[in-house]
Amino acid sequence: MIVSKIRTFAYRKYTKVYPWFLRKFYGMTIGEDTIISRRANLDRNINPKGIHIGSHTLITGTTILTHDACRSLKADTYIGDYCFIAGGGNSSWGSYWKSCDSWSRKYRYKGCAR
Repeated sequence: MIVSKIRTFAYRKYTKVYPWFLRKFYGMTIGEDTIISRRANLDRNINPKGIHIGSHTLITGTTILTHDACRSLKADTYIGDYCFIAGGGNSSWGSYWKSCDSWSRKYRYKGCAR
């Protein structure tokens, strides 16, 4: 019981500090109240400033790229507000995920349009 409370407390602190760390040291544009899981792979090596994530978004278990290594291309990747991106998917370079209403209780899930 006490171990699970400590683990939950540490996870909540981590999810608040990690987006700040990505903003400060990698120059990514990340909105407020965004949660990025430890299993999310963000492109931090080649073009980290090309990642733009909106507010109130949850990203877990996915890879987000901002480059194409074969053709030496760099492009920005945009993820809108209120999106939930998970499930081992990949977001390739230059993609744009529009805003989603998946977290709002007033609306039904409309899905993320590319």
